[in-house]
Amino acid sequence: MATIIDRAVARGEIAAPADPALMAAILPALGLHRLIFTGVGPDPDYAAAVIDNVLLPALSASSVPESRESTRP
Repeated sequence: MATIIDRAVARGEIAAPADPALMAAILPALGLHRLIFTGVGPDPDYAAAVIDNVLLPALSASSVPESRESTRP
């Protein structure tokens, strides 16, 4: 996943994420979560849904809060 993100950054498709390792860990983490809690392993449709609905929006966000404190009410 890190290589895919790095290549997308190099092509100018996305801005470099603040924490590339965190972005790269999301898909495997959600796949493992699904397996543990539902007994159903990740499949291509699940991977596509996570990429389309979680990773791409996170990587495409135009603004990132400067600190965690600024996002709290």
